Parts: sequence; C-alpha cells; structure tokens
Amino acid sequence: MRQYPPHEPNQRSLLRASHVNQFNQLAIDVMKLKNTLRTLLGIRVEREPLPPGPKPQVGSNIVRDKLRIRLKYPVSDEQWDWFTAKGWRTVDMRTNRRRYVSVPDKLLLKFLNAEITERELLHRRLLKVPTKRVVMPAPPKKVSLRHNTIVTVSP
Repeated sequence: MRQYPPHEPNQRSLLRASHVNQFNQLAIDVMKLKNTLRTLLGIRVEREPLPPGPKPQVGSNIVRDKLRIRLKYPVSDEQWDWFTAKGWRTVDMRTNRRRYVSVPDKLLLKFLNAEITERELLHRRLLKVPTKRVVMPAPPKKVSLRHNTIVTVSP
C-alpha cells in the first residue's frame, strides 16, 4: 500500500479558509443588524399559535404568551382541556430560545385544586400581572479614597 505524506495546507487553501471565515462572520453580523433593526422598528412577525396537543407528562412545560408553567404534578384530562381552551400549549424548551416568566408552583397547585369558577378567576388575575422582567439598577457603591473620605458612585 502506498503511503502519502501528510497533507500540508498551501497558501491557496489557507486563503480560501480565511475568506470562508470572513464571509461567515459577515453573515452573522448582517443577521444581528437585521434583528436589531426589526426590534427598533417594531417589525416582528407574530407566530401562529401552536395547535393543542396531547396531555403533557409531569415535568413538561406549558406556555401562553410570555408565561410558562412547569408541570410538577399530574394534570387530569378535564384540567388539560381547560388549559388548552385558555390558550396554553405544550412546548419543548430544549429547542425554544424565547424567554418566559415562570408561574410559581403554588399557583399551579391552586389551579389544579380549584373548581372551574375559581380557576377562571385565578387565570384572569394571572393574565393581568405584568410579564416584563424588571431590571432593578444596582445600588450605589461606596468607595473609600482616603481614611475618612467616602464617595458614593453610581453605575
């Protein structure tokens, strides 16, 4: 069997690889710019709602708008029918890059243990809660410059 010397890249192949990397970086930069422009101009395409699926298993996630419930307790068929009628859908979070606000487990327990009228009231209250994440500014830091001097610095 004939043995060939190990392949050493020549200048031409290195140049091609360099151009490919530059092109890939340029494509990424263009996509970031396009995404930023869409956000600034408010040009976003609303996704169609997912079709209702089968009853989720324990450990699954159900979402509606920007809210997410992680099912840590089993859901009955009647309860799942109610959730789907209200717009909740099962989502595979491994492939989902959207950001959601988690609904506390205590509220899920209230949903599961409540009668239909009380469940409707809880659901209305849940949807009225603002779902934007509030970023609080960091408190000012105190920096000692000299022995007796304290200066307050804002971020």
